[in-house]
Amino acid sequence: MIKNLLRAIIGFLGSYLLDITTTANAMVIIGIFSAVISISLISYMKTRLGLKPEQYGENEIFNK
Repeated sequence: MIKNLLRAIIGFLGSYLLDITTTANAMVIIGIFSAVISISLISYMKTRLGLKPEQYGENEIFNK
């Protein structure tokens, strides 16, 4: 249900954006928006995923 709701919201925003600007400008705006969201998600996940450097085992650091 949430997946379809998000699709509907994106569709409405896309159609609104196409009403006020051209297709090329809309794609640039969507690209910038997607890049900002991706960068913010990556910076948020950076501190929450993976192990700390001292928690890795010896065989995971050096491939022997």
